[in-house]
Formats: sequence, C-alpha cells, structure tokens
Amino acid sequence: MKYRLLVFLFCFITIALSAQNISIGVRDNQYANIQYISKFHLLSELENSMFTTKIKLQHIRVYAGYRQDFKYLTGDVRVYYGTAYNNSYNDYGVKILGKKTFLKKWGIGLTLNPHNDSDYGYTTCYDVALYHYICKEIAVELTSSNIPEYRETINRIKAGLMFSSGNLHVKPQISIPTEGHVKNIRVLFSFNYQFQ
Repeated sequence: MKYRLLVFLFCFITIALSAQNISIGVRDNQYANIQYISKFHLLSELENSMFTTKIKLQHIRVYAGYRQDFKYLTGDVRVYYGTAYNNSYNDYGVKILGKKTFLKKWGIGLTLNPHNDSDYGYTTCYDVALYHYICKEIAVELTSSNIPEYRETINRIKAGLMFSSGNLHVKPQISIPTEGHVKNIRVLFSFNYQFQ
C-alpha cells in the first residue's frame, strides 16, 4: 500500500515540476486540493480532507492523468489512490470525464468512475450532468450521481449554480438522496482558482 502511494506521489511531483497551469480549490465542502497541468496536458492533483474529523482520520488522495480542452469539448482521464492517515482504509480507481457544450447555452457532462474502497468494495460510479448557461458567467446545473461525496456510494440528485469570473469558478449545490429516507440533504460548496 505504501508503495502505491509513493508511485502516485512520484507522478504528482514529476508533473508538478513541469506545470503550466496551477489551481487550488475545495470540493464538496471538505476536500482541499491543488492541481497541476503540464504543457503536455498531463495532470496531477493532491487532495486532502479538511474541516471534518481528527487529524489521524483525515484522507489524502493523489491523482495522475491526462486532460485535453477543445473549444466545445473537454476530456479528462485520471487514476487515483487514497488512504486515511492512520491506514484504516484506502481507495483507488479511475475517473473518465467528458464535457460537451452545444447550442452555446447547453452542456452535458459525463463521468465514469470504477472505484474500489477497502471497506465497501468495488462499485462502478457515474455522474451525468446537464447545464444551462444563463450567461457566460452563470450556469444552472442538474446532476444525477452515485460518486461518493464522503465514502459511501449513494444515488443522489444535485441541483445548483456555477459561477465563473476569470480564473475563479464557484459551485454551490443541494444534494438529495434518491433512495431510502430523505434525511440527509446536503448543501455542498466547491470552488477552484487557476493561476496561469
């Protein structure tokens, strides 16, 4: 397990050294991250859980992959490995992302995520999003997803807004489970700032 983490850290550092684009942010209220994209479209990302639990229970995840942006299409493939600081569990998988804009006001995003958690086992996760751009800086988003927000795979519907202003992107959302009792509605907040 430590060997896998070292390999991913090596990939992260190698790509980071040739970074052309650096970004920092927070995902789903709790995961602080820093991402590097090289001039060859290679990416590496380091993500750490924050604000939610004791230090020894924090989760760190390292990503390495490839990203390509075109005028109306974005594609991204990345592998990842993560572990709790106290080695109580680990997770790994692949994320394949695609986002397409059409008719200048609409967009669709698809993510396929084969994911394995040492406690919960293997799950093929997905995320399907529909966007409507109100203007260049604001979009409404509706998403169906079972990609874990924390650790468990739960089918959820998310509705929210995406705000973009230059290199800053902010996304507040409401996340509602579609199975079981609707007792854990979450308000999620994500943001990302790119340094170029």
